[in-house]
Amino acid sequence: MTTFEKAKTMLHVSATPESLPRRDAERARISELLGMAILNQTGTCIYISGVPGTGKTATVHSVVRELQHDEVGFDMDAFHFVEINGMKVSDPSQSFTLLWEALSGKKASPRQALTNLEEHFQTPDPTRKTTVVLVDELDQMITKKQDVIYNFFNWPHVAHSRLIVVAVANTMDLPERELSGKIRSRLGSNRISFTPYTWQDLEAILQARLEGLEVIQPLALQRIAKSIAGVAGDARRALDVARYVSDSNLELVEKKDQANRESGKIELCTMSDVHQTYTEMTNYGSNLFLKRLSFMEKFFLLGVVQCARRAGVPDVELDRVMQWCFDFLRQTGITPVPSHADFFDIVAKLYSLRLIATESQRYDYFQRLRSLVENDELLEVLKDDSVLKKYLPKLST
Repeated sequence: MTTFEKAKTMLHVSATPESLPRRDAERARISELLGMAILNQTGTCIYISGVPGTGKTATVHSVVRELQHDEVGFDMDAFHFVEINGMKVSDPSQSFTLLWEALSGKKASPRQALTNLEEHFQTPDPTRKTTVVLVDELDQMITKKQDVIYNFFNWPHVAHSRLIVVAVANTMDLPERELSGKIRSRLGSNRISFTPYTWQDLEAILQARLEGLEVIQPLALQRIAKSIAGVAGDARRALDVARYVSDSNLELVEKKDQANRESGKIELCTMSDVHQTYTEMTNYGSNLFLKRLSFMEKFFLLGVVQCARRAGVPDVELDRVMQWCFDFLRQTGITPVPSHADFFDIVAKLYSLRLIATESQRYDYFQRLRSLVENDELLEVLKDDSVLKKYLPKLST
């Protein structure tokens, strides 16, 4: 694997770094609250808020991994960890089914699962392990009756439940704006706010991801950080820009690097490369990017559009799109057939170019994808593809 290919892997938003720069205070607070509750075998609620891309979920995962490591070393009591994402359930009540299955290994309808969970948490059991539940995308769990969120915030206060609920949302004042007083009282005061990253923060994050890999000039890396911080302070966006800069310059720079290997020179992505890439990603229409996509990237985007149209819904699961792609490639004999890892790389690339929307950006087969490209625009570009154009009459009907 070349230096640039390693950099692309490390800059992928789904990559799990050993450390999370610039979130030490928030991480320490989460670790303190979780650690104390687990050791004391008590239930509690923690509310974490911040705009997208500020490291909320990643920080929780990092703390949980550390506590699980301490558990192995007997410095921490054993505990269950369950993650529920509001974007991945078709109905908020399905979260009861997911939690019950995680605790018991048994499946049940949402109604039956709720009954089982009520009995489970209200029945004393000295041997019960503490359960830590991460409820991500809490904004998507709100219903008119608010009964789902009420139960999740109420159970930690039931004696002997040993349940810890970590709720993550994109809005700091969500409890005050959307939740009833009864729910807010159970949520408590354990609130942690993640502020948007500054350009110095984003620069440190990019430097940490690229440690030991010389691919982008320091000033060019700083330019990426300042450009993103001026808009939203979204670390995922900064990683996407840096990754696309590396990807766009991979072939050219590697060729130059090959020619300069003997002299010891190393070609890095420059300020000009960053400026051009960022301008393209923010100012130009999607048609420009569609034409520059590889065959497999165009094909995958076509798969997203086709699967959504067949299902009659705007977004579809990645697993379904991959199956459509595999079936199509097998029936047509088109090669090479990409691997699952290749598909995840394609998702990251299309997301960075704002050609698709995705809820997860992790290696999740059940993340939902939505095309941000007009169907007619995509078909127009595919007419110029020597392989796909012959299948367009069948696909466009």
